[in-house]
Amino acid sequence: MTAWSYTSTAVRSQPRNTSSPLSHVVAPHSYNAECWGRYQQITYLGYTSDVWVRLRLNSGGIGWVTAIALSGDYKANLPVGARC
Repeated sequence: MTAWSYTSTAVRSQPRNTSSPLSHVVAPHSYNAECWGRYQQITYLGYTSDVWVRLRLNSGGIGWVTAIALSGDYKANLPVGARC
C-alpha cells in the first residue's frame, strides 16, 4: 500500500484513534498491508471512514492506520476477502 498524504499519519497499536501511536506513514512510501476491517469511525483530512488497515511494521509487530491515509479504494485496494 502507498500513502497518498504528505502529512504524517499515525500508525496505532489498535484500530482506533485513541490508541498509542507506534509509527507513521507518509507519501510517497509504500507499506506492507495484511488486511482491513471496519472499526472506529474517524474523520481525517476532510474524509470520514471506519476502515482501518493492519500493517506489518519494519521494526517488527503490527500496527493500524486509517485507510484514508492510503491510496486506492475505501479498503486501500486490498482484496474484499482480506478482512481482519
